[in-house]
Amino acid sequence: MKRAFALDRHVRLSCLIFQMILKRASGAVIMTSKEFDLLTCLLEHQGQVLTRAELKELVWDFPFDAQTKVVDLYVHYLRRKLGPGGDIIHTVRGVGYSVGR
Repeated sequence: MKRAFALDRHVRLSCLIFQMILKRASGAVIMTSKEFDLLTCLLEHQGQVLTRAELKELVWDFPFDAQTKVVDLYVHYLRRKLGPGGDIIHTVRGVGYSVGR
């Protein structure tokens, strides 16, 4: 039962992401799996500010606060690919990123 709920939630979230992309960007958007995971993570935590360390742990499974710009780089990739739709990802200077804040 728990597994079915998780799958259903994933399917609903996937639909939400694709609806958002279709509404916000013109044309098809092709994402890597990590870009998709990052966008999914931000949408799952909509309204919350996620630190770079939290995003590294949640998306890349880094259990430590590595001094790397991987999160910033992938947010840049997402914004560029989403075009005008990329403005849904907000930078919280010195902290991290959020969606819908």
